[in-house]
Amino acid sequence: MSVIWILERPRPPAESTPALLQGDFAVRAFASLRNFLRMAPLRGRLPDLVIVRSADFADELINLENLLGIRYESVPRLYLGDVDGFAPASPDAMIISADDRTQLPFNVQEILNFDGPRDTSSVMQLHDLILDTAGHRLKLSMEGEWVRLKPKEGQILRHLLKNPNHCLSHEDLVLAVWKDVRVSPRSMASHISRLRRYLQGSQLEIRNVYGGGYQLCSTSPESGD
Repeated sequence: MSVIWILERPRPPAESTPALLQGDFAVRAFASLRNFLRMAPLRGRLPDLVIVRSADFADELINLENLLGIRYESVPRLYLGDVDGFAPASPDAMIISADDRTQLPFNVQEILNFDGPRDTSSVMQLHDLILDTAGHRLKLSMEGEWVRLKPKEGQILRHLLKNPNHCLSHEDLVLAVWKDVRVSPRSMASHISRLRRYLQGSQLEIRNVYGGGYQLCSTSPESGD
């Protein structure tokens, strides 16, 4: 089930965006920006979509859009209602009328692109793992649900997928993903740890290699792929 985060002040159920989407999607509502900043990083999995009731955060929209672009770069955003002087910076952000709420579930389905990537050239597959490199998403079977990754995690996994069963050092991954930026082993280990959580139940796993490095390989000892 797709995960949606909604920033909206409390409303009666008949006017509530979470109530409109609950059941079709896994919804997590945040009533204040402060609550969102405190609680969202603790949710673990990235959302598939962030919805913001624009009028509720009119004075903070520009800062909020910048913040979402930094922390959740790969996650599309949907703003309910226009606010004078505000235009999303990201091409993945959309503004729709807050009045036509009955169409919202259809708008959400279109944004989430349930049929998968339009550009099949961006898709990589090994065993049960399918990675959409353009959308920074993965799933563990053709029938599985897409799980969004942070862009750097998607790039790390892409590089591991291009080199299965090969040990890639910390320096190899930094050069491939960050280029000339210095990245600490601790930061890299954090990205790898999150990727391992996403791969739980997969036929593939990321192993630590003695001496420093990571290797994407099959969980089955008989497999030579």
